[in-house]
Amino acid sequence: MSVFEQSDRHNLYRFSVIFLIAILLGLGVFFRFANLENKVFWVDEAATITRVVGYTKAEIIDNLNSKDIVDNNTLLSYQKITSNKSFQDSFNALLKSPEHAPLYFIITRLWVQLTGTSITAIRSLSAILSIFIFPCLYWLARELFASSTVSCIAVSLMTVSPFFVAYAQEARPYSLWTISLLLMSASFLKAVWINNWQSWLAYILSTIFAFYTSLLSIFVAIAQGIYLLLIRKKLKSQVIKNYLMASIIITLAFLPWLIIIFNQTQLVHDNTTWMRNYFDLPTVIAVWIGSILIIFGDLPLDPNTNPIQIAVILVISVLLFSSLFFIISRWGKISKRSRQIIKYLNIIVFLVISILLVIFPKIILKTNYLNPVVIIGTVVALFILILSTYSWYFLKVKSKTEIWLFVTSLILAIPLPLFILDLINQGLSSATPRYLIPTKIGVLLAVAYTLEKHLNNINNSFKSLKTKTFWKTITSILLTVGICSCTLNLNKSPIYQKNRNIHNIPISQIINKSDYPLVLAEAESLMDILSLSHYLSDRVKFKLINSPENCLDYTDKFKNIFLLRPSTKLKQNLQKNSNIKLESAYHPKIFSSNDIFVELLTISEKKTLLN
Repeated sequence: MSVFEQSDRHNLYRFSVIFLIAILLGLGVFFRFANLENKVFWVDEAATITRVVGYTKAEIIDNLNSKDIVDNNTLLSYQKITSNKSFQDSFNALLKSPEHAPLYFIITRLWVQLTGTSITAIRSLSAILSIFIFPCLYWLARELFASSTVSCIAVSLMTVSPFFVAYAQEARPYSLWTISLLLMSASFLKAVWINNWQSWLAYILSTIFAFYTSLLSIFVAIAQGIYLLLIRKKLKSQVIKNYLMASIIITLAFLPWLIIIFNQTQLVHDNTTWMRNYFDLPTVIAVWIGSILIIFGDLPLDPNTNPIQIAVILVISVLLFSSLFFIISRWGKISKRSRQIIKYLNIIVFLVISILLVIFPKIILKTNYLNPVVIIGTVVALFILILSTYSWYFLKVKSKTEIWLFVTSLILAIPLPLFILDLINQGLSSATPRYLIPTKIGVLLAVAYTLEKHLNNINNSFKSLKTKTFWKTITSILLTVGICSCTLNLNKSPIYQKNRNIHNIPISQIINKSDYPLVLAEAESLMDILSLSHYLSDRVKFKLINSPENCLDYTDKFKNIFLLRPSTKLKQNLQKNSNIKLESAYHPKIFSSNDIFVELLTISEKKTLLN
């Protein structure tokens, strides 16, 4: 082949790669802006808009308690910006939720003053911000790996990541937080290795930005400090001094909000009670595994599938594959006696599985694991989990120690401290996928590095060409899974994102179809009512109740009375009342006993027969 032909092939390949990246970027933008108004508007978004327009939860409850029955328009009025609520009201509302850093909500207040408070308008800010994730991720990958190819692969994976697409369409701080984490991490690396005042200034500003976007950024900063200690022998002493000085400046800059948190410790505790549900290790492990899977794919499982059982199957499968990989790689170094033992163990395992299949076929056939949807979903999940695990191992073996340690610090920065806090508080904060964004960034970077190293192997041997073809197929599958996942989610929200209110639409349909409906709810369920209000007709009425005795006060005025998400205590008190008939109108399927869910009951007065 002539030099000119080689040049033409190289140019054609380069053009095709650029064209593919452009298509992926276009798809990424499309997925982030598609059907913004059609996704479920859930409690967290309701909390965002009420806080942004200047209402606190307590204020709305007091307002509703001062009235008898209100219509749907009244509920919607608490979610619209008006001249009655100033920017100062918004900031005062933020002070009543100090567990949330204020930057995103301040920006959102400015945004809705220009665009309004429709669902599309308020979500569009997150979608726009999410586009800036691409250049920020490119910069971080470039600083970490010094490779534009790794950066391009990382950005390509990010464009069609179903997780990051889903949170780009939510009126919450997660797009802004992702940007701040990427800037904070990239500027940290630059400051450590370049060590000039400009890079340290960039790190200080980006870290303050991250802290005022999410309090969880503090854990990432701590992880960076530990990382610096681990590699200190490779650094000049001046780097450590500059880092300590930067940390002092960052702490002083964030001190005003820390004082607010300290002065309202009880309020923070009350606002985060949901995080202190009963600790459940299988749920935590299932969420951690799921958090890795949803970076690259969100293919649906059967609705009757237990995700915890699937997680156990995936863990066992990955351990088996890892063991098999280790045995094959070390087979030549294993003694004859050990080889015989391994062979006998394989025979025993095969016989045990065969016996179980013969003795318990009905049990196996009754499970949903033979469902085609479950099989496909499990195979894809296994593929992603094995690739992610292998990528972390490959990064450890092939990259410099400081690169592997940095990625590992990102992966562990949030789940490790939250898990420790959960053990202490018996909570489930570490089982929240949206809190694990740094982990997802770390895994994505590891996978991007692994793909690049295998795809750009300069060896042109036949074996190398086969390896390249294999990894091109892996890359194509990974991108295809992401595109398919985002396409399947075009008209719906993922369950892991809005599980609590994912059933708002069927619940609202039941209420809307009824004659003269009244919805009763306790004050604790206020945000559920506000999120549901976007799907109910104007003729639906609402009433906050304080005790079971209030429930029968309106049977003569309304034909259908519904009870939304009643507490266990209220349900028990109502069931003890011989004059009350309580029936389920809608009860969603829950994956875990710790799930917070919204159910709908009908309540009526029992009719007694006179002799």
